[in-house]
Amino acid sequence: MSHSRKHVKEQFKSQIELQNGHSIIKVIDLRGGNTIEVQYPSGHCHLAMIPSKFNKIVWIKKGNYAIIDQIEDQSNISSGIQACVVNILNKDNIKDFQKSNQWPKEFETIDLKPKLQDLIQNDDDNDNDDYLNDLPTNQNRKKYQVRHDESESDDDDDDDDEDDSENDDNVE
Repeated sequence: MSHSRKHVKEQFKSQIELQNGHSIIKVIDLRGGNTIEVQYPSGHCHLAMIPSKFNKIVWIKKGNYAIIDQIEDQSNISSGIQACVVNILNKDNIKDFQKSNQWPKEFETIDLKPKLQDLIQNDDDNDNDDYLNDLPTNQNRKKYQVRHDESESDDDDDDDDEDDSENDDNVE
């Protein structure tokens, strides 16, 4: 596992605290190119950027919640991006914020269904990823089910034997 991926996954295990300048937002639209449209608790909408450290590790969908930091350098305001995603919240983080009364009242009526949670790629590593089991997988990947049915293979062998015996009769 790469060094940066390890630290991004560690963020999901740890308890998150709001720092000065950070805001909890709701994702309302995906614009592409690591750009999302977010809604503040006040109702204002702005564009935010997703850092590349989240690439292929976390998938964000409409309705997810995240913590963002305002971009202080407003010289690049022509692009419209005014914030950067610091962390993406899962249902445990949301519950912690609700218990500590830091959760915005405008977002109180949220639905914690797994379909709205972050999508995280599960590696084949034998790491302790129990905290990821309740999150859904990437919906764009095909799921292969391998079925070994011994009765089918036995039937096929019997059919081959019968065919061989018929061919033997024709040869004689």
